[in-house]
Amino acid sequence: MNKISVCIPTFNGGKYIKEQLESILSQISEDDEVIISDDRSTDDTIKIIKSFNDKRIKIFTHEKIKNNYKGPYKNIYYVYRNIENALSKATGDYIFLSDQDDIWLPDKVEKVLAEFNKGAEIILHNNIVVDNNKNVLLASYFNFSRPSNNTIRIIVRCFIQGASMAFTQKTLKFSLPFPNNPISHDHWIAYNAFFRGHKITFINEPLLLYRRHENNVSPSSEKSKNPLWFKISYRFRLIWAIILIKKR
Repeated sequence: MNKISVCIPTFNGGKYIKEQLESILSQISEDDEVIISDDRSTDDTIKIIKSFNDKRIKIFTHEKIKNNYKGPYKNIYYVYRNIENALSKATGDYIFLSDQDDIWLPDKVEKVLAEFNKGAEIILHNNIVVDNNKNVLLASYFNFSRPSNNTIRIIVRCFIQGASMAFTQKTLKFSLPFPNNPISHDHWIAYNAFFRGHKITFINEPLLLYRRHENNVSPSSEKSKNPLWFKISYRFRLIWAIILIKKR
């Protein structure tokens, strides 16, 4: 039986982490694992996680690395390195990424595994975007992002969303270590699959309540508030990432 690793980067997520972990643990088997990489939270995040007393949960402390990046790149780098730490500990055949504040819908794991059994290498599923109180902001994220395996759209649209991603151990091995010049971790991982010839498998059914609030790194369901200089420079970083992948 194939093993699942769920990788969650945490930092001061005490408000939502209990509900998220409950939604995950109820769907995975006793042989699976939940890898927590925590950036030294100062709230009750770790206390809540430990209260589950579940052997499937493995907690690792990550030392938050200060950086000189400006604007959105600063937070991208923090999350990027924390996720990398979690992924480096993952031993599963299939890797599921997870944020600390979302809620997995009850049949997420079953439906994602069905696609892996058909030969998928990397999967992106739809989600329902909600606010802090789980009021629906967007019933279908795909209706907003319109994902596609078209190369131009993958670069320009930037629709990849880590919380809705799962991929094989092979894709993980291609992706590690992360390069020093950061792009969002979800783009880096997806590009490592796509630009090695593996199409992204899309599941149109929403399998997640994606919580959109002021602490999200990406704007997701609304028009991006990122400055123009960042949008332009980021696309150049994506092209750089493709070149780097081709050389690896």
